[in-house]
Amino acid sequence: MPSRRINYIFIIPDGLRISGLYTWGLNFRKITASCKLLFLNQDSPLPSDLAEGKDSRRLHSFDSHDVGKVAIALENFVKDLSPNPVIILPSVGNTSYAASYKLLQRWEYRQNVQPVRVIGSIFGDQDNPFDVLEHYESSLSSLCGNSVRIVSRLKERFPHRTKDLFLWNAFVPAMPPAPSRKPDAPIRLLFAGRLDESAKKVSRLPKICRQLANLNTPFEMSIAGEGPEEENLRQSISQLPATTRSSIYFLGALDPESLRKAFQTHQVFLLVSSTEGLPMAMLEAMAARLCPVAMEIPSGVSEIISHNRNGMLVPQEDYSAFAKCIARLSREPNNLEAMRNEARELVVREYSAKKFKCLIRKEAERTLDTSSPKCRSKNDYHEKQLRQITDCCSSLKGTLAVWGGGMFGRKLTDRLIKLRQTVSVIFDKNPQFKGASYRQIPYASPAECTLFALDSIIIGSADFSNEIKTEIESYFANIDSKPPSIFLLDGK
Repeated sequence: MPSRRINYIFIIPDGLRISGLYTWGLNFRKITASCKLLFLNQDSPLPSDLAEGKDSRRLHSFDSHDVGKVAIALENFVKDLSPNPVIILPSVGNTSYAASYKLLQRWEYRQNVQPVRVIGSIFGDQDNPFDVLEHYESSLSSLCGNSVRIVSRLKERFPHRTKDLFLWNAFVPAMPPAPSRKPDAPIRLLFAGRLDESAKKVSRLPKICRQLANLNTPFEMSIAGEGPEEENLRQSISQLPATTRSSIYFLGALDPESLRKAFQTHQVFLLVSSTEGLPMAMLEAMAARLCPVAMEIPSGVSEIISHNRNGMLVPQEDYSAFAKCIARLSREPNNLEAMRNEARELVVREYSAKKFKCLIRKEAERTLDTSSPKCRSKNDYHEKQLRQITDCCSSLKGTLAVWGGGMFGRKLTDRLIKLRQTVSVIFDKNPQFKGASYRQIPYASPAECTLFALDSIIIGSADFSNEIKTEIESYFANIDSKPPSIFLLDGK
């Protein structure tokens, strides 16, 4: 008897922006023909190889925070795959989970014969994704994480669901091995990732460069990626000694093929994040025979790297130790080559297409064999947070600004407009919003916040709100006039 065709809809929250989730989705699609991709926050048409309409679909940035619109797009996608069963993988973020929840409620009401199930997945070791999963747990037939630590945390949070939990290892495509370093050439270092500070901590890169200069270690560093901290990072690098900054290159955002080519001209991959799930860029670099040097992170990184065997680990924020590891690799070419080979062998062995396909098929079959979830009426996860903020802001007078133009920030702006509050500006570091507006409210760079006469700033972020508050206060620290009041999830 032939096995049933199972379709998968993998929701990617940040459009075509290169990220671990985007890479995960593309790799999934390479080996599973029935994998479909739903891109949120994607304004331009998808490339032809993604077969928009058939295999992939997208929602505009200013529709992607609207749970109702995402649910309709998801429902239409599912219906077009009828009568085959569908596994929905929301991946991250409240909106995709809320939309999946709403779809299952409709499916239950209509008594549809097309089986639809949702697998809750966590790809990062922060608290918020676990809270989101707990909120929508009744709609989830299975739960998974992409690292041993994350699965362990899931078992602690959901002890009654242990039979439904699994470790979802990644698939990493074959990469041509990068050539050996030429004798007497500077050691070549590569950072590839989103240029942000909250998780990726890109401000650490110039500090490491300064330490390398102090050790008299010849190096060249390439920085691949884009993000809200690019301007600040360039500024910090410009303050390094001339001989050091001349060895640092910005490659910009690279598509997958360009990143593969970049791997071929480097020997060491740098990871300076404070938190990760399973860093795909690092795994791809290791597959290409780059030696990782990383700051210790319990999830993913410290599970993969064996110090002095297939890479090097250093404590968080120990820039001196980080630079000394690189200097040692530069002085010991044989040791560097041995670790590069071990790194590649690990990824080839543990993250193969065969292992991935067997795992996802097994878990999909098991998930479909469970009864359809009974979803009960539940508010959007963000509703409580929005109410908390707007309750304390409903009586505010004067000029308001929202800090954050992403999913949550746009929901907050909509709510404030509904309450007849006047929002004069939305601050966001994302370069894609430069010169844009939402509901005729202009976006502006956070660095420009002191140029506006503001009475209040409301932080439109469900994560990192305290860090954002500290950043806002730093902008106004040297201003003579009275700073605006700041509101966040925990109150004023």
